[in-house]
Amino acid sequence: MSPITYSIAKDGVLPEGLVQGAPVYVTMSPGAESTWTAVKVSDSYPKDVQVADVVFKGRIERIDAGADAETKTIAARFGVESYFVPEGTGKVLEQQVRDQKIQAILAVGADGTVATKGLIIGGERHVAPPLF
Repeated sequence: MSPITYSIAKDGVLPEGLVQGAPVYVTMSPGAESTWTAVKVSDSYPKDVQVADVVFKGRIERIDAGADAETKTIAARFGVESYFVPEGTGKVLEQQVRDQKIQAILAVGADGTVATKGLIIGGERHVAPPLF
């Protein structure tokens, strides 16, 4: 699966520590209808996180020039880009992802580490069994 991408416009200059292979911290704010929006990207855990926000820790795979001179696109992996499903159910779930009828249930640690705990498929919750 492709890495998650974010576009950042700030005079074409990224914070110094945001380089390929480095950790990245993305602050996410809740939006309408169970959506989340990236509101800040930094090279260290932010100090000014709002109560409703969460911070995801990932690793930068690549940085690309954006559509204009003031935008950079960061492709990062957070460890939630894939999810294993029971054999024989993958094709149906892939179609629901394309139709935007599926949501991920994520757990976020205090340090920003993210893990997929389950899925919501067509409004029905499917939680992964614990590993231990």
